[in-house]
Amino acid sequence: MKLNLSSKVCHRLVFLQTVGSTNDYLADAATTDSESWPDFSVVCAREQTAGKGRNQREWLSPAGSSLSVSILIRKPSEAAHWYGMVLAVALTESLISQGVQAGLKWPNDVLVDEKKIAGVLGLAHQEFVVVGIGVNLLRVDLEQTESIENLQLNTDYDFQLSRLLERFVAIRNNFESAGKQQLLAKLREVSHTLGKKVRVHTEAGELTGVATEIDSEGMLVLNQGEHRISAGDILHLRGETA
Repeated sequence: MKLNLSSKVCHRLVFLQTVGSTNDYLADAATTDSESWPDFSVVCAREQTAGKGRNQREWLSPAGSSLSVSILIRKPSEAAHWYGMVLAVALTESLISQGVQAGLKWPNDVLVDEKKIAGVLGLAHQEFVVVGIGVNLLRVDLEQTESIENLQLNTDYDFQLSRLLERFVAIRNNFESAGKQQLLAKLREVSHTLGKKVRVHTEAGELTGVATEIDSEGMLVLNQGEHRISAGDILHLRGETA
C-alpha cells in the first residue's frame, strides 16, 4: 500500500500486510536496531492477528477493516499514559475537523455518540514508549461501536493516517515544550466522561460516583475528590449525569 501522505509526516513508516501486534513489532524492532528506528517511527498494518487493548483484552483487526498504528517515542518527557492521551486527542481533533462530534471516554477511548470508534494503548519500555491506536475504518459487527465508513467519512487508509499523524505531531510538540496544561484543557473539553455518573472497576475493587474532574496527573476524580483513579475499566451509567 502506498502511503505517500503519511510518509511525509513521520521519520520512518513501515506498512505490514499482516502482523501479530504493531505495538510488539515496533518495540522489538526499536530494541534490536535502535539506529534504524528513530524517534517518531511508525508501524501500521492492514491486519492484526494478536492486537491487544488495555488489560490484555483482544483488539479485533480483520484484514482491511481497521487503522492499526503504533508510534515510537524516544526519550519521552512523561509517562506512557500521557502519550496515549496525546494520541487519543489527536484522533478526536482529526474527526472533529471532518465534521464529527467525537470525544473521549477516560482515559483514552475515542467515542462518537457514546459508541467506540478507537482505543489507545501506551506501553513503557526501558528507553522509549510505544503508543498504539486501533481505529475502526469499516463497519464492525459489535455492539456500541462506530466506524469511519458508517460516519460517511473518507475511508482511505493514507488519508486518515496522515491526518492522525499531523495532529499527533502538533499536540506532542506543544505537550513536550509547554507542559501539560493545554493537553489537560483539551482532555477536559472533549471528555464524554466528566459530569456523568460512572462505575469504575479497579484493582482495588469497584467504585461508583460522578466524574467531576481530570486532575493535573491525568487521574479521574470522582465526587469532588472522594476518589482519584489512575487506571480502571469505566462504564458510563446511561441517563445519569451530575
